[in-house]
Amino acid sequence: MMLASTSLLALVTLAQTPTPLLSHTFITSEDGWQGIGEIAKVSRTAPPKPVLSFEYMVNKTNLNALVRTIEPEALKGAQRLHFTLKADTDTVLAFMVQEKGGGRFMAVATMPKNLWQEIDLAVTDLSLGRDPGDPADANGKLDTEKIESITVVDLHEFLIRMESAAVTTLFPDLSSGPRELWMREFTVSTAPLPTSSLDGLSRPQLSWIGVGGAGLKRVSAGGPLTGTNLEVTYSVAPGKFSGLFHAIPSGSLAGKASLGVSLAVAKSASLMVQLEDDQGGKFNAMVEVPGVRSPRKISLPWSDFKPADDSKRDKMDVARVKQIMILDISGITESVQQNNTLWLANLEAK
Repeated sequence: MMLASTSLLALVTLAQTPTPLLSHTFITSEDGWQGIGEIAKVSRTAPPKPVLSFEYMVNKTNLNALVRTIEPEALKGAQRLHFTLKADTDTVLAFMVQEKGGGRFMAVATMPKNLWQEIDLAVTDLSLGRDPGDPADANGKLDTEKIESITVVDLHEFLIRMESAAVTTLFPDLSSGPRELWMREFTVSTAPLPTSSLDGLSRPQLSWIGVGGAGLKRVSAGGPLTGTNLEVTYSVAPGKFSGLFHAIPSGSLAGKASLGVSLAVAKSASLMVQLEDDQGGKFNAMVEVPGVRSPRKISLPWSDFKPADDSKRDKMDVARVKQIMILDISGITESVQQNNTLWLANLEAK
């Protein structure tokens, strides 16, 4: 009787699991994925362990991408995109979904070198591109029946083409050369994902990006903060800062009064929290965090944020905020020189 009940439960569960709209495991082919660019090369390994390989170059003259075109209405009703990927270099990948006649929607993931990484994206995790040159969208949301392509691109390809001191400061370890990305599995399904937290730590991938040489990793247990911690290791020196930034989904802060986050540091730090909007506005708030891994819950009302020296706007419209940056500026304000670790969790707007 117990065996029959277990079997019946398994059948019911299987029947309730929706069939994926797309499922790629590369057993017989590249499943429609193509390399775009002069140097891009796509191939695959043979079963029993088929893997798609994307070879490309990061330099100042070439731009390459891994692209899957989508048939009209093939992804209608899609709620989840799932990738299993590995990169041969520490990098940041962008996942771009293009609407036919509409906008471009994007999410990013920081990729560790030579480790298989699960990427889980709800359709609502993808933010509409609002930078100059991005295509306009009629309703500001992704209409899945209009999806015409899905693209994976190494963000270092764009960064290395920007010959500016700011990029060099933010990404001091950026280097040119050949790279390879592997994909073991890709699915698109109608199975919903839980709503992502504002900090993205509820997903398996890290959507924060380190700057100034900072290294990032997820700490599921043993961190000084409750729940999953983002651990940031970095150094500061006279005239040098370090930290991290994260995209804010369009409209996430609308109707809210403040920004909250849990922080801890190994050594005392002077932190600058910056909110940037899609019209060039940059607004800073300062936070002093004591060391010795002491957890601290920070609450920053919008009135704490003041225009930065290079802000193009004097007043912040929180509904248009697209990015948060947290920098340790102790090396600039106090000429501190030290290695440090910062832990972050529970980013939320109230």
